[in-house]
Amino acid sequence: MTQTFTAAQLGQLIASEALSPDSARLRIKNFVAKGYIVTRQRSDSDGRGTLLFSTGDAVTAAVLSRMVDLGGLSKEAMQAAATRLQTWRPGEGENPPESPAEWMWSEYATAPQTPPGFTLHVAWQQKPSGTVNCRAALSHGDHGELGEGLTLAADAVPLASLLVAVDPLFPELAARIDRMGKAH
Repeated sequence: MTQTFTAAQLGQLIASEALSPDSARLRIKNFVAKGYIVTRQRSDSDGRGTLLFSTGDAVTAAVLSRMVDLGGLSKEAMQAAATRLQTWRPGEGENPPESPAEWMWSEYATAPQTPPGFTLHVAWQQKPSGTVNCRAALSHGDHGELGEGLTLAADAVPLASLLVAVDPLFPELAARIDRMGKAH
């Protein structure tokens, strides 16, 4: 069974010098309200049915928080990134973990001394009609992109790209999760 966290605990996991735990908790609630973090569990032990989040959700929250810190990107970019971190595409393995973010966490936890080389790539492209699409893909070190990647339509023009290195987030998350476990 995967470790679970409340929204307040998830806020503590992504808090930083520039983001207080209270502001981080509000950021988490905003991510949930906008559908960026999928809620999969509720507590059975309290009468309120408190939402519970997994380690994969913690990874998703940390990546999305980093994106907000990089400049409060558009809701399309946030949704593309969140969907890619939280949802498997058809054909991406049999019996996969609950989300790509959970799988990335398990890859890191298996060998924390060897960074797995995860990068989130968010790209905007414009079709001849003028419509701008935003897509996200995950790459895994030398293994290349997970899933179908970011292939552009032949008639689409690339407009912008954002790369978010995920690996640097893992050690801090692991340390905070460990401290949180020891506090209980």
